Amino acid sequence: MPLSDFLNVDLSAQAEDLAGEAHKVYQRTRLAGKNAAVDRLLRCLDDLAKHLREAKEGRTPQRTKASLEQALRNLHECIPLLDLCLKKVLVSPELFKRWTLWLARLEDGIQKWSDGSRT
Repeated sequence: MPLSDFLNVDLSAQAEDLAGEAHKVYQRTRLAGKNAAVDRLLRCLDDLAKHLREAKEGRTPQRTKASLEQALRNLHECIPLLDLCLKKVLVSPELFKRWTLWLARLEDGIQKWSDGSRT
């Protein structure tokens, strides 16, 4: 099952929105390209969106499953990077909270999608 239509939600669009927001924040603060943690976080968010897009477009259940697994790995890498950015005062506590909640909702959706594609 390549599409997450049973969830009635487009996870790839949500991930792209999160990545876009992060890019805007860090371009405005001029931290993009100047801090390794920020750059890694931005790449990780971009990869998360890419893998969710690939899962959505998956032609076979195996490809969809592999893309979802990679998306989860990227998502789990984002959390410690966000924590590091918070400790280095590279993200505000408000953005940290909002982005971690956003990632938690994405993780829940990916888990449901993954569980649904196995049945």
